[in-house]
Amino acid sequence: MTYSDRKTPEEWCQILGVQISDPDGWRVDGKPWSDPIDESEFHVRYAGSTISLASLLAPNPKQALFDAEVEMRRQNEKWGVQRSNSTEISEWVRQLIPTEQFVKAMVDHKSEQPEGVCWSGILFEEFVEAMRSGSRTEQRTELVQCIAVIAQWVHRMDLEDAA
Repeated sequence: MTYSDRKTPEEWCQILGVQISDPDGWRVDGKPWSDPIDESEFHVRYAGSTISLASLLAPNPKQALFDAEVEMRRQNEKWGVQRSNSTEISEWVRQLIPTEQFVKAMVDHKSEQPEGVCWSGILFEEFVEAMRSGSRTEQRTELVQCIAVIAQWVHRMDLEDAA
């Protein structure tokens, strides 16, 4: 663990979008509220604290990322850490993917329509760009963009479900 993984409770509250009304979870062992802690310790102490009702009602924009991390752990438990899988894109997969120009033209066309572009269209465009990228750096950039689109899409679903 690096020092950057440790933050003060105030910083974790800001990052995670939560409010602690009374830090009861810090009184158990007398750990000072101002001491930096890692995220897992924050969650344990947060769970034992009095929190603001607004923290419970407002969907957390990072919830999708937390859920994805849980799923990644579940997959690792099921199949083990995958070190032998190639990060290269198989040629047969590339053959299934339409050209970037075609997908961009479709997304551009949909963006001009009254209903606009849906999340699946935005994600598909980013995915195609990742599959058609020319370098690992470009591919990584596009895959991160896919993650961002998916997280926003899930967050939007959470907001709609909370309404």
